[in-house]
Amino acid sequence: MKRKIIEVIENFVEDIMHDLVAHDFKHADRVRNLAIYIAKKEKYENLEMVQASALLHDIGLKFCKNRKFHGEVGAEFAHKYLSDKNYFNDEQIDEIINAIKYHDSKNQGKGELLDIIRDAEIIDLFGAIGIMRAMISNTSLLDYDPKCIKSSTWEADSQYFNERFSKGLDPGPFIIDQINFQISRHEDLNTSAAKQLSKTYLNFLKLFVIELELEVKNGKLLAEI
Repeated sequence: MKRKIIEVIENFVEDIMHDLVAHDFKHADRVRNLAIYIAKKEKYENLEMVQASALLHDIGLKFCKNRKFHGEVGAEFAHKYLSDKNYFNDEQIDEIINAIKYHDSKNQGKGELLDIIRDAEIIDLFGAIGIMRAMISNTSLLDYDPKCIKSSTWEADSQYFNERFSKGLDPGPFIIDQINFQISRHEDLNTSAAKQLSKTYLNFLKLFVIELELEVKNGKLLAEI
């Protein structure tokens, strides 16, 4: 019966979010898998709640125009959806809704399930997947500044980007700024399992930026031979 519940949620999310860029069902599914791994390592036992939270965490993006509020909108929608389906008891639904509502908020909300979902969401910003997401979600931006390939945001911390966002600013004018922002999110990881798991993916993302700079500069050197 529990597997049936998850299958129904899977089908619902896949059907309703298939056309979203960088936040489609593939993203939800990756976050779900990462969250299961983290939950097991952190000894969080209710994996059905983990899966439901992860699959539904970005559902608000389908129903709100301002991405800033998608956690709140998604939480309201998920509460009605899960209550109508009667899949979990009231206490479990409250915990799932808390995770959905605050998964995209750095300093708001508390809870073990929230930490798991938030960490899984962050890890999906790293590695080859993180590079691909940065590019497909920022097609209107230039790739990099040839005068400062790694950009002025290279090695900027999470607080720097939070201050930009509080002023209504984007990470920066280039795709490389988005990648630098994604790198900074490792500072916001909460669980020991996520911090350990993220290391390889995070290093890949950093090396991409370093390699990009090397290849562009080497190209100029080759032309001078």
